[in-house]
Amino acid sequence: RFTNRLHEPQDAEEMIPNLEKESLVIYDRLYFGKKLVQAHYDHGNYFLFRCRTNACKEIGEFFKDPTKPKTAGFFFKGK
Repeated sequence: RFTNRLHEPQDAEEMIPNLEKESLVIYDRLYFGKKLVQAHYDHGNYFLFRCRTNACKEIGEFFKDPTKPKTAGFFFKGK
């Protein structure tokens, strides 16, 4: 969707319900947020973010252990 608004996270969240189930969205340079991740879980879609190790506590903890693979699944409590 093309827009001149500067609210990329909000725009992305609004588009998620219209995506095909089990589709994959790749985010590059978009602000990582748990609300956006939760929207993907709620609508049955996959996502891949490029983000910093300090994007959230869970991601920071994941990267502290060098024996883990370089990609991670991210789950909220109850998921």
